[in-house]
Amino acid sequence: MSRWRNDRKRSAFGKLFQGLFRRSTIEKLEPRVVFNGDTLGAKPLWVGGVYVEEDGGSDAHGDSFYVTFQGGVADTKLTRLMINTDQNTPGYSVADNLFDTVESGRGADQAFGFKIESLQTKDPNARVFAEVLDGSMQLVLNFENFYAGDRLVFSIDVDEVQHLYSRDIVPEFNDGLDPISSGAEFEGSAFRAEFSAPHYQNASATGRFFNRYDAQLDQAQQAGSALNLPADNADGKRDRTSGIAVTTGQILIPSSVAGWVYLDNNDNGKKDAAERGLPGVTIELSSSQTVTGQTIRLQTTTLADGSYRFDAIPPGSYSLFEVQPAGFFDGQDSVGRVGSEFRGSLLANDRIGAILLNGGDVGIEYNFGEMEPSSIAGNVHIGLPGFACFSLDPLGSRPLADVSLSLVDESGRTVATVRTDAQGAYRFEGLPKGVYTLVESQPSGLIDGASKAGTVAGVAQGTAIDGTRIESIRLLGGQVGVGYDFCERLPSSIAGKVYEDLDENGVWSSSESRLGGVLVELIDIDGKVMATKTTDADGRYRFDGLAPGRYTVRQRQPMGYFQGGQQAGSAGGNAASIDTVSSIVLADGFDAVGYDFLEVPPGVLSGFVFQDGDEILTSDGRPPSDLTGIREGLRSADDLPISGSRLQLRKIDGSLLGIDDVLPGRYGEAGVEVLTDATGFYRFDGVRPGTYHVYQRGSALGLFDGWDTPGSTGGYGINAGQSIPEDIQATIDLLASQPGRDPGSDALLFVRIVARGFSVENNFSEILVGVLPPPPPPP
Repeated sequence: MSRWRNDRKRSAFGKLFQGLFRRSTIEKLEPRVVFNGDTLGAKPLWVGGVYVEEDGGSDAHGDSFYVTFQGGVADTKLTRLMINTDQNTPGYSVADNLFDTVESGRGADQAFGFKIESLQTKDPNARVFAEVLDGSMQLVLNFENFYAGDRLVFSIDVDEVQHLYSRDIVPEFNDGLDPISSGAEFEGSAFRAEFSAPHYQNASATGRFFNRYDAQLDQAQQAGSALNLPADNADGKRDRTSGIAVTTGQILIPSSVAGWVYLDNNDNGKKDAAERGLPGVTIELSSSQTVTGQTIRLQTTTLADGSYRFDAIPPGSYSLFEVQPAGFFDGQDSVGRVGSEFRGSLLANDRIGAILLNGGDVGIEYNFGEMEPSSIAGNVHIGLPGFACFSLDPLGSRPLADVSLSLVDESGRTVATVRTDAQGAYRFEGLPKGVYTLVESQPSGLIDGASKAGTVAGVAQGTAIDGTRIESIRLLGGQVGVGYDFCERLPSSIAGKVYEDLDENGVWSSSESRLGGVLVELIDIDGKVMATKTTDADGRYRFDGLAPGRYTVRQRQPMGYFQGGQQAGSAGGNAASIDTVSSIVLADGFDAVGYDFLEVPPGVLSGFVFQDGDEILTSDGRPPSDLTGIREGLRSADDLPISGSRLQLRKIDGSLLGIDDVLPGRYGEAGVEVLTDATGFYRFDGVRPGTYHVYQRGSALGLFDGWDTPGSTGGYGINAGQSIPEDIQATIDLLASQPGRDPGSDALLFVRIVARGFSVENNFSEILVGVLPPPPPPP
């Protein structure tokens, strides 16, 4: 079997309704067949093929076939073509033709397989696949994207069975073959073309090749579907041609669409099993385009169960419109589906459009929901001192009469305004579905207390934005919202200060500065930031006009300080979280003070690394075991600075300080370490006050470790010949036993850094040692 494919490209989806413009109104569509002379605007579908024996007595190349079609409904495609040359009884018999495609197989003289000579198509994605066996009497062509007016020319060798000497013995069989098959000899070969088109049943056209076929081509031309095929005597090849032109009809596949009108009080857009259908509702169906060119305008009413259906409608694009039933609010309409694919869009209330129905499509669940009216109610009262709004107050609360409340819809339009009665109660009725906002007009002489979102059908619904506004109250159909209450209270306040706690004792003293410009936030019980304040020049802040309730104050950590703590004040609270005091419970008219935030400024530790004095000469070039009285690490003018020496600041347990242990932006990812500059100077800044170790890592080449001397804030050096207290020695031994934490002999231990202080002259000395020259020889 040989296969051949020709890849072409085709433009995007063709026009669905090309050339169909006849309009009419129908009640029911019967199966529609497009035949010759049909008045819908589509040309009749004609297909044809021509065979040409290209050899005039030899078998030098293959024979030619021409195939094309014209007419048909929009987007008609030729999908399959079969040519069968078995003209008599099944199997090989005299006068049959066969396809000679492989040398040394069945066939006379030369063999030529299937070959595309030309493929002229509108769609560059057009493809042709050929299926044929050598010596067979059937050729099958499978087409992709082959449209009306496209033209295929291919070649293949055709031989004729002139004598049947043997069916099974190939050489004897071939002896009876004629390599030349004229038009008259090809006459009678069967031809079958198969077509597809959107919205129509697959169609086929069959017939047999005729030696004299011009009359068939003339019929196609007279029908308006002229076929681009060579005539019987084209190029003087009358005796070598055979052709066919046949026509066929195309049957339209009708569609349908259906759905429900139902009471959808939960507004989920789905018809749940328990939801009741609404009978007697008018539904209208209209087309924007149909494949037949008809304009469809149909109307029906829902049945007792709320269902409706339009059957036997032509494929096309449709809209559905529901006439709004009295006594209901419009609910949620839903686009239906064809199979599992949703088709259409919601154009407006009660209207679903762009419903594309192809041939045979059954559109279902194009539903219209309706809803019953709803209501919202609540009350306004004054909360008593000492009791939170909406708590179970044993003394009760005092209702507020004549308070104005407004109901606002999603567009911001005020739907209605009511006033509370003598019991402080109010109610809005007759509401359609929607999302509402309740706005209370603040009563004179009282501060805003709180508002409480209530429930709709027993489920919490809405958000209390502040004491006068409740938003996002979503009402569906037939729902009653209750408990949307407003509470008014007397004002209260929270105050405090931010200061430097230099001694970290948690108590402010006159020597400790207060910090201005620090941001402090007031947060409500729901975690929402209600207000912000910036401390004044004296470090103070105050939040006034607060309703009783539970609050949190939170400081934004000021730059350049370590967090030193926070303190709950006179109304109590929880100060366990960094920069936050929560659970501050205020009663009516209470001024809460003492909500302070403590900040710790950093300290600085610095020193030098230097060569201590001139070269020391010893007999062996090794440093003395005891440097006492020789070099004691005291920095002087004749000392030489050592640059590039690496110093590390370490915790008491010998571990490296990380970048999180110091103020941000001071050190790299490697940790808290520095290098001495050209003067031998080093400095650690941005460090939290405390006690630390300083390790020197790596001495200068050619130098020996000298004495290391703690600076202005004390500490201990590890120096040869210098006594060390037992507790310090114990620490050194412990550190030395832990990998990566051994200070060796180059460390200053227990150096203290104080807030806003400078620990200076924490120095590391190195010594230069040389060899004494030999004594002069005796005289």
